[in-house]
Amino acid sequence: MVREGEEAFVASRSDEKGKSATGTAKIALESIAEFYDVADPPAVEGFLRTHPVVAEVLLEARGYLSSIFGPAPQTCLELVTDPEDDGEPELFAYIRTALGVEEALARLRQFDEEWFLDHVHRVAGQLEFSVEFA
Repeated sequence: MVREGEEAFVASRSDEKGKSATGTAKIALESIAEFYDVADPPAVEGFLRTHPVVAEVLLEARGYLSSIFGPAPQTCLELVTDPEDDGEPELFAYIRTALGVEEALARLRQFDEEWFLDHVHRVAGQLEFSVEFA
C-alpha cells in the first residue's frame, strides 16, 4: 500500500539512439508498493528513478514470484550498500517465507532458473532476490 505523502514518480528510458523510447516507461511507486513492502520509500524511490529498468523488472517479476512462492508472497525491498564494494547501493527483494530452508532455497533457485536469470543482465549489480525466514 502507498503510504501517505508518497507520490507517484515517472521514470523514462531512452532507446539505443538516445531518444525517448516509444511508450515511455511510466512507473508509479504505487504499482511497486501494491506488491512489495518498501523498507525506506524515499530511498527506494530515488533508486528507482535513477534505475528505471530495475522498477520494470520488479513489476515483471510479480507473477513469477506468485506462481513459485504462492499468491502474493510478502516481499520487502531494501537498499543495501556494501562498504567493501564500490559503494553503489543495490536493491534487495527479500521474499519472506515460513517454508523450511531447503524448500525456500529450492523455490528461489526455481525462480532464478525459470525467470530471473533471463533478465539479470538488465539489472546486474542493481537488483537481487533472496529469501528471508519468518
